Amino acid sequence: MRRAAGLLAATVLAAAVFRFWALGFYNDDYALLAALARAEPDGLLRGFAAEFAKLFWSRPLDILFFPGLYALFGAHPLPYHVMARLLDLACAWQFYRWLKEEGVGDNTALLAGIFVALYPNHDATRLWPSGLVAQTSLAGTLWGLRLFRRRDRAAGCLVFLASMLLYEAPSLLVLTAPLLAWLKDRKSALRTTWPLLAAFTVGAAWQRVIVPLAFAVERHPVSLSPGHAFKVLGTGFECTFANRLAHFIAKGTQFAWGSFSAFDWAVCLLVAGALAVQAKSLAKRYEPPRASPALPLALALFLLGYAPYFFDASYMPTVFSANNRLNMTGALGGALFFAWLSGRWQKRGPVLAGLLAAAFLLTGWTSNAQYAQAYSKQKEILDALEPQLPPDAKMILLYGFPERVGAAVVFESAFDLEGALALRGHRVKARVGQGRMRYEKESAVFVWYGEEKIPYDGLYIYDHATRAMIKSHAN
Repeated sequence: MRRAAGLLAATVLAAAVFRFWALGFYNDDYALLAALARAEPDGLLRGFAAEFAKLFWSRPLDILFFPGLYALFGAHPLPYHVMARLLDLACAWQFYRWLKEEGVGDNTALLAGIFVALYPNHDATRLWPSGLVAQTSLAGTLWGLRLFRRRDRAAGCLVFLASMLLYEAPSLLVLTAPLLAWLKDRKSALRTTWPLLAAFTVGAAWQRVIVPLAFAVERHPVSLSPGHAFKVLGTGFECTFANRLAHFIAKGTQFAWGSFSAFDWAVCLLVAGALAVQAKSLAKRYEPPRASPALPLALALFLLGYAPYFFDASYMPTVFSANNRLNMTGALGGALFFAWLSGRWQKRGPVLAGLLAAAFLLTGWTSNAQYAQAYSKQKEILDALEPQLPPDAKMILLYGFPERVGAAVVFESAFDLEGALALRGHRVKARVGQGRMRYEKESAVFVWYGEEKIPYDGLYIYDHATRAMIKSHAN
């Protein structure tokens, strides 16, 4: 256990260390932080709950989670990123221990834990502090499954339900309990796992029946289209195993080739080589599973990772936008599959394991570098914009800047620029204007997941390319 814990901790540290101190806040982070900053004078819990009551009814523990983090860390990004990497370790550790306790071979389970700690297709989960809730939920869900399996049934059900009410995406992993029980003893599958399924039913009833009916809150539009479901599954497969994952790795390598220094490459190759050696060593020591077959479990984890989005009409898996957070649970299946394949394929498997570990690490480092550059660009824009804010400004529209650095977002949404200004003490509305505006006679129209009319009174346009602040008029 000590060796496994040390190896997983070293893997997470290796993935985190590059440009770690330069990471910041992104997109959703600013909406949450600005709301917490506004709520602080009147009480974090009360103010945050009042502003986000409808949004978080289906995830009620978030109303404790985010104010608690803000009370500890404030608006300083570093501690949030430290916590994100500790949660990376918690997820990898819980996954490894769960697989080991379910009878997957020890070396296969440890290699799967290494892969899931490095998997690049959900980098926004690690790098956005608002993604901490997803990591916490996944670690808690796996812990709840482990507790339940060890006969701590009440504790397992409570931990599982709490994780579901924090962030529901990993909750369908509950179905692995009857699946694994069925693979061992087909007669007792439901009899031994019904309390956990009952906990899931309580959470699902709250989130999908009671909240929408009682509070008129539906987080996302529902799709009942089989075509949409197959498209989600196919795209998820590409993001987890195939061309989109390979494309993401290739684009990351291309970015690194153009931006890493010779020293960066030397350190990266040294760290990647050490990880590759460890991965190859684990793959060479493959042992057949004692109880649960790894391949069916890997496929089940992949399917259950994407199944929640079969019914979500507004999301499609991707690796090049914020939605790559949706790949986190499915990455468990990919990690276990590649660990199983590396061990079973004795001729080339160990080489595959080493190559994957090295490629995943390099892609993670390029993500760190891109997000660090994106945060630096944010600060550059804010530092140039702030001294020019007119005293009569009611709305600022931002133009003339790159919205992304590779896969990392600078400013792009209806709330991130405004939230970033709010954290600097400014109470002016702000939007990203480029590509999103329509100027009509009566008002300007902001187009972003719907339309927002913006009066010309107090409307200013800031062009970062020229550093010019221009007052906008109807004509």
